[in-house]
Amino acid sequence: QSILGSRLVKEGRWQEGLQLLLQSVRQLSSGDNLLAHANALYQTGRAHETMADWNNARLYYRDALRLYAHLGDTLGIAQSHAGLGGVLVSRGFLEKGMAELATAKELYHQLDKPQQVQDLEQLYAAAQRILAKQSGDSSEARV
Repeated sequence: QSILGSRLVKEGRWQEGLQLLLQSVRQLSSGDNLLAHANALYQTGRAHETMADWNNARLYYRDALRLYAHLGDTLGIAQSHAGLGGVLVSRGFLEKGMAELATAKELYHQLDKPQQVQDLEQLYAAAQRILAKQSGDSSEARV
């Protein structure tokens, strides 16, 4: 269900895909396959992010992060930090988002995932530019 739900979300069938993902999360929460549960939480976070439901995306990414950390799954931890960082930056929490992105970037670097590192560097740089512009605007307002 989790895989099909993720695929449906990618194909633009968001509501249908999200329902499958939520069912998967419910079923896996009482099972003993913690990695599958963490993956379902992460994919549900991605689905919510795709639908611009930032609050739910943040909650599911955080839950996935906790479970991946418990399992010691470095890739899952990196993906969850990246998801959280993207959501926080999108919501205007630039510094918190940049901290999450920096953590994800470091983990992806350790995992030798250069494409993910590059993607995060671009997002981080964009957040930095926005933050610098906001700082410049606020200092101009004080003059």
